[in-house]
Amino acid sequence: MLDFHQSQEASNAATSSSLWTNVTQPVIKQNTKKFLQEATDEEILIFELVAGDVLDALGYQRVGILQGKEIKFSSTAIAKFNAINQSLKAEVRQTMDPEDLKRRDRQASLLKEIKARQTVVA
Repeated sequence: MLDFHQSQEASNAATSSSLWTNVTQPVIKQNTKKFLQEATDEEILIFELVAGDVLDALGYQRVGILQGKEIKFSSTAIAKFNAINQSLKAEVRQTMDPEDLKRRDRQASLLKEIKARQTVVA
């Protein structure tokens, strides 16, 4: 398990997208809580509000919202987050490798097709 980065699967993933190049490297022991330097306090708060139950289940310690102190987002706030997210995604797409974009578009189309089938079955 500790040599996962040397596997053929890791090599395949690393060549499939620039976002996966580091999977052929071993785990960096000092690479913990990096999000504290890279995310804003607001971003950490939002993440913990959305994914706090998963963090708890996996044994991660929260840094912004204590378990049981969560709040619910209004539909207006969620719409605002979605708009910001779409804008940030559009910015990233401007600088992405065209081949990577094609792969992602194919994946998105496949997921959309699968979801459409699930809706028909349900």
